[in-house]
Amino acid sequence: MCMYRATIRDSLKVKNGKRLVDEWKEKFNFLTRSGFNVQEIKVVKWNPAIYGYSFKKNNCTVSICLFPYNENSSIYWISLDIDLLDENKLLKDSN
Repeated sequence: MCMYRATIRDSLKVKNGKRLVDEWKEKFNFLTRSGFNVQEIKVVKWNPAIYGYSFKKNNCTVSICLFPYNENSSIYWISLDIDLLDENKLLKDSN
């Protein structure tokens, strides 16, 4: 697996953060001509993201998410993550 993470913006309030995540979602859909399956992220205990989207196609996942700086923070940051699975390695490991 190859992973890349970039901080898109930091020091945001939640309302502005959600607005920017939505803008990035629309831009990504436009640039990829909606060629990726889009899913809104689920808020779960093990994932600190409070809002965002995952875009999946084949072995590539792109996520745009809003994260708090810490558990009780009122300041947030936006992350852009790209994950590429090496399908050949997965096939070798399963044999």
